[in-house]
Amino acid sequence: MRAPIWFALLIIATLALLVSFASQEKSPQTNQQAKLPTRRQLWESAYRHRGTQIVYPAAPQAIADGYREYYKSVRRNRDAEWFKRYVRSDAEYPADSLGRKPLSLVGAIGSNRILQQLLPQLPIELLDHGFRFRGQDYTAPDDILYLLNPNPQNPSQLLTVLTGNSDNAILDFLNKSSRRLRQMSEYYVVQQGRIVRFGFFQDEGEQAWQPEGAREYDLHGHEKQAQMTLHFSYITHGKNFSKAEIAALAERNEENLFKLIRRLHVPKEKMDLLPRLTVHLWDSAEEKGMFTGNTDLRHLDAARHEAHLLWLPDFRGDDFFAEANWFIQQALGESKSAALREGLAAALTDRWRGFGYAGWAARIVQTQNVPPLAELFEANIWETESDLVRQPLLGSFVAYLLEKFGADEFAKLYQTWPENGVPNNFPENETWQNLVAAWQEKMRAAAANALRHAQPPPITASDFHRGFCYAHEGYQIYNGYLGHKSREALANLATLGVNAISVTPFGYLRQTGEPAFLNRSNGPNGESDESLIIAQSFAKPHGMRVMLKPHIWMGRGWPGDIKMPAPAAWKIFFDRYERWIRGYAMLAEMYDFDMLCVGVELVQATVGHAPEWRSMIKRLRSLYSGPMVYAANWGLEFENLAFWETLDAIGIDCYYPLSEKENPTDAELMAGAEKVVEKIHAIAKKFNKPVLLTEIGFCSMPQTWKSPHQDSRGTTVDLEAQRRCYEAISQALKKSMEKDGDWLAGIYWWKWPTTLEDGGPQDNQFTPNGKPAAEVVARWYKQRAGEPAITSQ
Repeated sequence: MRAPIWFALLIIATLALLVSFASQEKSPQTNQQAKLPTRRQLWESAYRHRGTQIVYPAAPQAIADGYREYYKSVRRNRDAEWFKRYVRSDAEYPADSLGRKPLSLVGAIGSNRILQQLLPQLPIELLDHGFRFRGQDYTAPDDILYLLNPNPQNPSQLLTVLTGNSDNAILDFLNKSSRRLRQMSEYYVVQQGRIVRFGFFQDEGEQAWQPEGAREYDLHGHEKQAQMTLHFSYITHGKNFSKAEIAALAERNEENLFKLIRRLHVPKEKMDLLPRLTVHLWDSAEEKGMFTGNTDLRHLDAARHEAHLLWLPDFRGDDFFAEANWFIQQALGESKSAALREGLAAALTDRWRGFGYAGWAARIVQTQNVPPLAELFEANIWETESDLVRQPLLGSFVAYLLEKFGADEFAKLYQTWPENGVPNNFPENETWQNLVAAWQEKMRAAAANALRHAQPPPITASDFHRGFCYAHEGYQIYNGYLGHKSREALANLATLGVNAISVTPFGYLRQTGEPAFLNRSNGPNGESDESLIIAQSFAKPHGMRVMLKPHIWMGRGWPGDIKMPAPAAWKIFFDRYERWIRGYAMLAEMYDFDMLCVGVELVQATVGHAPEWRSMIKRLRSLYSGPMVYAANWGLEFENLAFWETLDAIGIDCYYPLSEKENPTDAELMAGAEKVVEKIHAIAKKFNKPVLLTEIGFCSMPQTWKSPHQDSRGTTVDLEAQRRCYEAISQALKKSMEKDGDWLAGIYWWKWPTTLEDGGPQDNQFTPNGKPAAEVVARWYKQRAGEPAITSQ
């Protein structure tokens, strides 16, 4: 009965809200008495409708056709299955429907009649030849404004506007920019095809949804022309820059370019005609991503003749990779093979990623972690391999080809190398097999990069992991792992006495019975490698260790459903799984993550497959020298896993029920928790290994003790039920350790969000943020750390 009651209450609350709005002024700018929705409430409303109405101008015909064609392509995207886009022209859209559903208006200021109807109630002022926003006039033909707001006709509904001075400019922007870039903030201004200002509104208080109260970022606010050389111009964004370091970079880049010219035999007259490359240095990954749509360590915008590099204290993109990529294209032209061009750029780097590609290539080859080299030249496989693996291998192989055949013959190969696969013919009548064998022999004799640790640092109860699973919850740049909200969330988490977090990138697999390559977490809004590294840098000043915990995400189902139909398919699955996890082993070693979790909840891919895991873990240890754990699913997998001896700790994602009763007493919950702890302790004794609860949690919903693994959709809020479960498990674990010794090395509660807007007393989901359960954690963790216990306020 809970779902119908919840739905009825929602309808009543929504109607009450609409009546309240209907009795007041429509404009969110002038009426400060109205209670406007928060951004979360706006988006929840949109998700409940499972889509939005998109309205474009009906005239002129060519413009209307352009919008129709664009949105046809958008509707073919995968997310269109669950978030529908109902597209129609302003001539077809009924004016009396403005406030009924989420609405997206697109079109120039003067061409969309529905937008013209709403303009007086929006913070956009119409000018004779343009528009004014936040006190600034925009009159150029290609000036564009994106705005997200409560709909003035019904503030409970989401309204987005993409407008400007020219429909042609808007269409060009839509077709050239990614959808994620276009939805990255609550407003932004585009000039000459580039975002130059963006911001986020306050969504509560007197300045809710007011432009003057917004947090704004200005591309030109901290932009500075830092230096110019013969071939490069340097622009800094931010304040964290040393003139001496930039001068050193400029000198080094000119030297690197001179080496490139000599190595590739580029004629001087060709170099004299090259445009100067502008190198942008960013001291914030968040701002780099928000302004460019790319949060990578370094990236090239070839169309604009620009390279963009992160310039953080311990994480810099100044290895010449992006610059080399640019000059290769200018000197040798485009190659059909993206892999070959990437390999050549890596071969010409100045200490690739600060480490050097050659030593890592040697380690990969010498430890039998190298994938089939020919597959790295297959366009449909190339990007599925981590660039931490493929770039050293491609760089070292291309360097070998350059050395063997010389620049002139290599240039011919570069021009003729196929888009997919490798050439049939090589200079000097060489064969692909002979070249690969000779390259591997050279790598086996080369000096490999040393690992950080001779032995993995031990996991012990004396160094207890007072942890949380840190979840990338925002799925935008600013509220994900690398945004400013993440820094705020971790600072808040530290007040609970936390000294450990796990961060989770995903591998995406469509079918449970098909051994496909796993697509990696990439892109500016997701759990990219850069976001993981930067989240770690946010956590370290708070004394937090960081576990890297890669996880398979299934479109339907969960990792425990993965089951191959035959032994041959299992062999392919393990090969592709290892290729995916290997990239994270490299990441963990290179950037000194404190622990690597080699798998999560792969129930049918672990039980009965111990030999495959033992050999895989052995190879992974030759790349990552820190401690390793596996996060077994509670129940069957945890109780039957056979390869715990290969790992440094036993891991369990623990969602055993605490009670089957409707309303158990505290004593009954405690008894249930003690039974759970006894099961876990039994495995610890059997294998004589410390245990980490790699995941455990409870939703703040009624009777959460019955099925802790279930999410809270369709339920009401029950903060006390969550608190009671946290208390029962905490007390049971402490009691067991006092009785049986320190067999437990730590616990990672599920979960803490990257944005503190998630959680709070109205939230029924897993996070304890802003709820009484957080006090339970803080009390235990602070006691464990020897700090004064906190009390409820």
